[in-house]
Amino acid sequence: VEAYDPLTDAWTQLSAMPANRHMHGGATLDGKIYVMGGGGDGSGALSTVDVYDPQADSWQPVADMATARDSFAAAAAGGKIYAIGGDGGDAIATVEAFDPQLGAWAGVASMSTHRKFHAAAVVDGKIYAIGGLDSDAEPLDLVEVYDPQADSWQQVAPMPHGRCLHAAAAMGGKIYVSGGCTGDENLTTNVVVFDPQANTWTEL
Repeated sequence: VEAYDPLTDAWTQLSAMPANRHMHGGATLDGKIYVMGGGGDGSGALSTVDVYDPQADSWQPVADMATARDSFAAAAAGGKIYAIGGDGGDAIATVEAFDPQLGAWAGVASMSTHRKFHAAAVVDGKIYAIGGLDSDAEPLDLVEVYDPQADSWQQVAPMPHGRCLHAAAAMGGKIYVSGGCTGDENLTTNVVVFDPQANTWTEL
């Protein structure tokens, strides 16, 4: 694990995670970083979860997820951490939430679309699940938004093009999606932005 300081333009090596992981999820809540699931050392998908405390530069385990998964998206909203979709043997639509007050995971409403290798971003307390691969390994342009208060998903405007293995970031009330793969291992430098208020995507 490394941390970047924009003020000094330098990276610092921190305490290593307790377990090797790849294709895992990560999210921040209350000043701590939660790292969950992913693939391990050839043992299939993981369900374990570790939390990093920057003040102590240390990791501690918390409750395992109910479903071992990799290639999923993670996000924090409403005081909880969400593990969204992923690969649990195939693309899945299930979602679960970790409540740090209870120290436990609980299932919440599933997405309407099975997806893996997707991205997630949070705007105004709602989680957007973006793109990914479906059960037939086809890139998705579909986007769904989760409302934690209503525990429900609904589809919003799709991206101009399907993609997987991309990155998403929220800033200024909009979601920016960059790069990824558009199918048949075709990598892209394309960047699009979603405006939730207008429910429109724009290429940048």
